[in-house]
Amino acid sequence: MSRLGVLLYNLLHLYEWVIIAAVVVSWLGIDLPDPVRRFFAATVDPVLDWIRENLPVVYSNVDFSPLVALLGTWFLRVVVVRILL
Repeated sequence: MSRLGVLLYNLLHLYEWVIIAAVVVSWLGIDLPDPVRRFFAATVDPVLDWIRENLPVVYSNVDFSPLVALLGTWFLRVVVVRILL
């Protein structure tokens, strides 16, 4: 196993958990401290914003961008990283 593959696999897995945490926090409306809010904004929002811009609207009030981001990171983690391992 290459160390780069293991590192990339673990970073993508961690990023999946960051996406899940950001979604749960937004659903529950938890008021986070400013550094945590900035961390989520810097790590998750650029990816979700890009997906929102390029994803066709299916329902007006349902945001599928976190699901698409999770599927994308899963795809990268399982398929691409397996090639590097």
